[in-house]
Amino acid sequence: MSAGFDPAREPVFRANLQALSRRDPELARRLCLPVAGGHVEPDPPVYLHHRTRYPLAVDPAEAVAAAPRQGKLFLFGVGLGEILRAVLEARPEAEVLAWDRDPWLLRLALAGGDLTGPLARGRLRLALGVDLASGLEEARAAWRIPHPLLARIYALEARLLEGETRQRRALIAAGGLFVDDLAEALAEEGFAAVPVELQRWAREELERAVRRTAPELICAVNYSHGLAEFARDLGLPLACWEVDPATDRLLPLEGPAPRAHVFTYRPAHVERFRRAGFESVRALPLASNTRRHRPLELDPRERERYGAPVCFVGASMVETARDHRRAFLEEYARWRGDARGAVVEGAAHLDAALTAQRADFSRPRLEEELARRLGGFLSDMEERVSARDPLMLAAESAAAEKRLTYVANLAPFGIQVWGDEGWRALEPHGVRYRGPAGHARELPRVYNGARIQVDVGRLYQDDIATMRVFDVLACGGFLIAEHSTALEELFEIGLELESYRSLDELRAKVAHYLEHAEEARSIAEAGLAAVRERHDIRHRVRLMLDVALDAPAEGR
Repeated sequence: MSAGFDPAREPVFRANLQALSRRDPELARRLCLPVAGGHVEPDPPVYLHHRTRYPLAVDPAEAVAAAPRQGKLFLFGVGLGEILRAVLEARPEAEVLAWDRDPWLLRLALAGGDLTGPLARGRLRLALGVDLASGLEEARAAWRIPHPLLARIYALEARLLEGETRQRRALIAAGGLFVDDLAEALAEEGFAAVPVELQRWAREELERAVRRTAPELICAVNYSHGLAEFARDLGLPLACWEVDPATDRLLPLEGPAPRAHVFTYRPAHVERFRRAGFESVRALPLASNTRRHRPLELDPRERERYGAPVCFVGASMVETARDHRRAFLEEYARWRGDARGAVVEGAAHLDAALTAQRADFSRPRLEEELARRLGGFLSDMEERVSARDPLMLAAESAAAEKRLTYVANLAPFGIQVWGDEGWRALEPHGVRYRGPAGHARELPRVYNGARIQVDVGRLYQDDIATMRVFDVLACGGFLIAEHSTALEELFEIGLELESYRSLDELRAKVAHYLEHAEEARSIAEAGLAAVRERHDIRHRVRLMLDVALDAPAEGR
């Protein structure tokens, strides 16, 4: 099957696949296409999603107890197949339709136990990926059994099951945190968002998705290499919204792709995309989903959990910085051709540049420091278009140091922080670490709970307003954000939010607004109105659709 698949399960998988091929030869062939499986760890079974590891094995007892004894049952998410096998055994009169987005999980389910009898008799039918979008009526009519984990991850398909069948369709690249918000905005514009796994599915499976769903365009959050060419070859416009930084260098397009439209959160990236061959590129600020992020009345228990004088939500970047430092030194050693001495030498230069930056986090100077010390290395890497970008790799280390420094300096004000485990390093300094904040339900409550929210952006992104800015304001929170020209263009500073230019100014403004709660509340109310009027994700998506769908098709 593939590397990482237990060879002992191969005979079971082959027998089940043969039984499936007699009833559904096309699906059996699709399950033999190349597929990525690195997101599933085998022992114990763990599913990797948004950099978080979730236990994949489940107890099927509750699902079985709730299922009717006969009729049609629809398994929404197969996973490892425990629920599927238990339902087939406990409900011998029922017909079962089992679907999963992930071909790798369907393979694991077919390898987990003997299903040849139900498959051969047609009592069990399997479905994969966009099969759901073309067989919705049957799935809707059946008794649905949601997988405890995957049903949450497959929220886009759940939306398809609950929505109108006659909507226009857009393929949407699944996987990112912002994708669900994009899909919701597309739905309000009349599009059903059909998710596809660009990095995990075989090319043939992606092409089949286009044939079966007849989409009008492809939408993606963040650009991945080959996406423009893929959309071009299928004759579809592409609307790609870049919302996150990337450390990989942007590779040139392989031929013209005039219907590939890139919208980037960083004005500085417009020229970067154009140099790579993109013809349609424009800056587009981030925005908030104001249906998800909104003012909430917290009950006493929620107030106790989420209330704080000062709060920061975001990644510590500690682990990321460590990984990127290692990658920077790997690239330097490869360039020098002396792995033993180059790592020490490269680390010395990198640390010297970081030390210089550490003296003043209010302005980026890492690039000039690295250019002064490692100009030849950086120039040569610029020519090697397939290499990782060493400047971005180093910048992540500086960004992590800045974020930790600023948050630590707010400890005397009672700051609480939500994010990854890297924040525990600040607990000895008096920072209270509260754990991760769930994006869908918990994050709006965190933003509603604190008297002051602070925004500490990446050091090298002084030309943007972060997603945190829009989401905090959409929740009616009072925000002190790092000053930038982008912030000035998007908001009235001092009226809709506050800003700071240095750590000393941040500390002073936190102290001031803790003492002047009514002033902070007035600013927060104006900020809420600003986001609703000017910075809702629907405004951005409407613009992207206007650009992508109004552009003439080739040959027209």
